[in-house]
Amino acid sequence: KVIRAAGAREQFLAAGDVLRVGDEVITSYGQIVSLEAYDGSKWKVAPNTRMKLELRKSEAQNPIHWIFHIFRGGIWGKVAKSAEDQDGFKGKVRTKNAVLGIRGAEYLFEGDEKRAAVDVLEGVVWLGKDSNFPPGSYKIIAAGFHGEVEPNGKNSIRESKPKKASLQEDYGLVLGANSQEKIFGTAEHCLARGKGWRSSDGSNIGECVDQAQ
Repeated sequence: KVIRAAGAREQFLAAGDVLRVGDEVITSYGQIVSLEAYDGSKWKVAPNTRMKLELRKSEAQNPIHWIFHIFRGGIWGKVAKSAEDQDGFKGKVRTKNAVLGIRGAEYLFEGDEKRAAVDVLEGVVWLGKDSNFPPGSYKIIAAGFHGEVEPNGKNSIRESKPKKASLQEDYGLVLGANSQEKIFGTAEHCLARGKGWRSSDGSNIGECVDQAQ
């Protein structure tokens, strides 16, 4: 489900639909959503996540980049570092009390109003409490390490779990064998999958369900 910035309209989106600045993405239980930007950056949004595409902007010495605000939940991200943007951020992810700066990295990030945590799979990220990252306000976290901003504001680093699959499971980005992944689409799309269809909000995008439901 998406809450559009324009008019605060709630919609269910399907594969290929476009998200814009100010839109909020809300995933449900058993639902992982994949996003891709024009520059090839990719993200997967974990189940039970609420995230806003807050800004797309440029700053001094930084190229145009996305800033995501996570109210709750987690994401996997892979942002490529280009040769001409060596000193600039390619993306930022923030919670109420922490901000992650990405200059080209693969990472797992989760948070809510009280804490934030990141595990870096490739590259390095900056983790702090100020989106401008003034000197002394952040820690640089390299691949193989876990960073965390705790409710008391403490910013700590330790080694990550060695296996990527295990980390992805911790962040909710691997559906369990008993999980029921939800599929959304039009009535025709669901019928083509041998499923029934229902819409809870009157839109033409609804949930594919078993015929008996």
